[in-house]
Amino acid sequence: MKNLLLFAVLASLLLMPGCSGSKKPAVVKPVNPRIFATLQMRDSKHAVTSIGHYSVVIMDGDGDALEQSAFISIAYTNPDSCDETVVWSRKTYPMTSIHVVDLNNDQCPELYINEFSGGAHCCSQHIVLQLDPVKPKVTKLLDWDGQDVDMIYPGGYEFLSGSNYAEIITADYRFRYFSDLSFGTSPAINKIFSFRGGKYVSATSEFPDRVRKWRQEQYDKVLKLKNSLPIKGDSDYVKRATTREEKNIALASEQEWEIGDCKTSVMTAYVYGVMLGEEKETLKYLRKAAPPVANDWLIQNKPAADKLIKESPL
Repeated sequence: MKNLLLFAVLASLLLMPGCSGSKKPAVVKPVNPRIFATLQMRDSKHAVTSIGHYSVVIMDGDGDALEQSAFISIAYTNPDSCDETVVWSRKTYPMTSIHVVDLNNDQCPELYINEFSGGAHCCSQHIVLQLDPVKPKVTKLLDWDGQDVDMIYPGGYEFLSGSNYAEIITADYRFRYFSDLSFGTSPAINKIFSFRGGKYVSATSEFPDRVRKWRQEQYDKVLKLKNSLPIKGDSDYVKRATTREEKNIALASEQEWEIGDCKTSVMTAYVYGVMLGEEKETLKYLRKAAPPVANDWLIQNKPAADKLIKESPL
């Protein structure tokens, strides 16, 4: 009888939550948001879409300003009276794009506005708006001067933190034309915005696993570039050279390009190392892995880089 009673007690304990010895159910990561639609004027005079009781329009502004010749309008239609009220509007540029994306999976998509002025390397403003599904109200969740980050960004939307809102992954171009680098070889630092206290804020360093992955990608590029120096002269540009002088010019040009790429990678890796709080470890690795010409350049330009890093949160 005692044995039966002991068995019954043990069985009841095993059946209690957390006492069965079984693994906890895996946390299911939300499906990353997708872009439902993208509004852009392109060759037409306007583009329009509907989101619940809202209509979103980007249209030709009739050239009312030379630098701004487009217009964004968001209107709310009262479901009872059918009255339409403009709740948000803004002058913008014809190359501006609007992503319709549900950042918090509540079935009422947000608007990611990438206001791009055009030109080779010019100006871009990033605005995220949330539309209230039941009343005419628009809340601004992000207003960021992305400088040279054009309409191909943001790079994506991912649920990384367990928040109800997805993170926004884009790029920070504060290092454009840094030192002797061209725009094409300027470091583009990956950037993560996370939802905090009712708005999106820069939070890249809060995701060390992702930053460490990005740094490793730069490490791999450094090693690959180091192994390609000195240049062997196997590009078509070098092969087309008909004289020794033309070949030397081609070799120097090719090597300059390779060295520029290597400088970009060492600087990008260094910035990620600072984000991780691993500045010394990163510099130690680069001293061994990077060719001297790129490593010396990094040390020489480190004070200017540190100043840029401290300007605002990456």
